[in-house]
Amino acid sequence: MVSSHPLVTACVPAFNGEEFITQTIDSVCSQTIDNIHIMISVDLSDDETLKICRSRFADRGIEIIEQKQRLGFVGNIEYLLNSVKTPFAFLMPHDDLIEPTYVEVLLKLLQEQKEASVAYCDIQRFGLADTVFRQSPAKGELLYRILHYLKHIDGAVPFRGLIRMDMLNRPIQLPANSFDNYAVDTTFILQLLTYGEFVHHEACLYRKRIHSESKYQEWVSQSVAWRREAWLAHCIDCAKVALKVVRKDKDIEMMMTALCDRLLMTERDLWWPTKIRGSTQPEKNNLLREFLQQCARVAPEGCSKLVVQKRFEELIKEGQGV
Repeated sequence: MVSSHPLVTACVPAFNGEEFITQTIDSVCSQTIDNIHIMISVDLSDDETLKICRSRFADRGIEIIEQKQRLGFVGNIEYLLNSVKTPFAFLMPHDDLIEPTYVEVLLKLLQEQKEASVAYCDIQRFGLADTVFRQSPAKGELLYRILHYLKHIDGAVPFRGLIRMDMLNRPIQLPANSFDNYAVDTTFILQLLTYGEFVHHEACLYRKRIHSESKYQEWVSQSVAWRREAWLAHCIDCAKVALKVVRKDKDIEMMMTALCDRLLMTERDLWWPTKIRGSTQPEKNNLLREFLQQCARVAPEGCSKLVVQKRFEELIKEGQGV
């Protein structure tokens, strides 16, 4: 898997991954194209992850970075993405697997569709779960891509896709939050959508391992109150991303309506552990008020804060109740 002119970088953030890291890297090395650079960033761990990487992969042209200080999941991903020098890259946590044609298929999609920022496929969960996770593609004008995300995207499937790196602004920063970085990968998808369309390959070329130490398992084990606050923080982070690029008042009104629908899960249950859809009307009103206050604070200069506030006041007075 060594190439003098790599086209794609595989970014592997690793932390305490001694049980899985060998399988993960072997699956990258088994790709049907060979112009891939593999970069493993081993966060400060207390197991044998670094030792395994050096003993098994150092002589195979794979770049192994030892982090001397704990970066955390978000910091490690940011480090990798900002170190990429190839036109394309993908993120692959240390416990996942990809099929041999994963890079070849998604790279062809991005080469054919120049307006796309990400190409992704369906995900097969395995381990503690055995389900297929898929999401519809997001195409069209910027506003409609954002609206599609707010209404339909409830997980990080495109996060595990191939990214066109020259579309992204540097330095790349993920939307971290104080709730154990809940859904930071899903919010990062919205950032990627502001750069270009998403294209989808309808096949399971990516396998996501679900095990007892998975971050998702930690999130769902929290209290309902924590999960609701985490969801609120996620929706505020979505507003921060969207308000940076949507500037016309009429577009902001449409977007704020979609944000409210996402917050309260009006159309569908986007994260069932919150139980927001089954909450009382006063509880929903409190979420809306907090959301209103936060959105007014994060709206940038040039974005009509009055539009943001007006929309929420209308919602509270109308069907939402007071």
